[in-house]
Amino acid sequence: MKVLTSYTKGIKEATKWPKMIVLLWAINFMFASVLYFLMSELFNSSVAPHIDVDQLMKKLDFSVILDFILNHGGALSTIISIGSILIIMYFIASHLIYGGIIHTLKSSREPGGEEKKSRFMTVFWEGAGKFFFRFLVLSILSLLLWIGFLFINIILTPIGGLLTNNGENEQMLVYVFIGRMIIAVFLILLIKMILDYARIKTVSEDNRNVLQSFIQAIGFVLSRFGKTLALFYLILLTGAILFFILFFLKSLISTTTLAAVIGAFIIGQFIIMIRTWTTIFFQSGQMQFYSASMRTHANKE
Repeated sequence: MKVLTSYTKGIKEATKWPKMIVLLWAINFMFASVLYFLMSELFNSSVAPHIDVDQLMKKLDFSVILDFILNHGGALSTIISIGSILIIMYFIASHLIYGGIIHTLKSSREPGGEEKKSRFMTVFWEGAGKFFFRFLVLSILSLLLWIGFLFINIILTPIGGLLTNNGENEQMLVYVFIGRMIIAVFLILLIKMILDYARIKTVSEDNRNVLQSFIQAIGFVLSRFGKTLALFYLILLTGAILFFILFFLKSLISTTTLAAVIGAFIIGQFIIMIRTWTTIFFQSGQMQFYSASMRTHANKE
């Protein structure tokens, strides 16, 4: 029941912040636009004129691809470098974004929350700056979890070899590959969920001891493993359904006219907004669950 309550309250709370949705959309649009225009300009001027499209369409000739890489490696290297820089910049910006989101959600629940809601930008950027370095340290601490992730994969490799008779059993090889992909995705999402609760705990308690928040977040998730997973996947499923509905509608539009292009572009922006709304939903739903769990724990004591 606590999971469903947190889920429904999380939806309501995430939907109450249209300004936050627009702000996050603008940040995502800015990064995407810079990446698109830089990449497309560089690709069209340096790469596209040298591609033999007809030859590539006839067959996938790796010698053509290799020759292309050798002759135009400089342009490709520049494209990769720009993309890498933007990814790093977005990774850094994400710590500001999470700080702003969680601090804003927390502030709206405190006395004078409605007044703080009217000063959304001030409260958001206050949280972004206040918790930036704490969240950055949390990301560094999460390397411990990623090391565990790699260790599990190392263990699974010889197990997979035994099950597939070192790759000779092709049917079992497919099953093992699918199984390892499922395990990998599960662990990646689990690490993300632990980080979410570590951030929520840090902001909720204004805790400067980031290591303590990180360790206690792991304990919180493991002690309520079924419920935290159920809530996380319910939110993920909701976002995925909305995303695929909009993506399906976009695929129905044939971009042969200006109106169709504009329509496809608008739906594309709604897809980005659904992604930003889902980000807020993850934090609001999990914060609701964390707060309810802490109240229950305090009442028992």
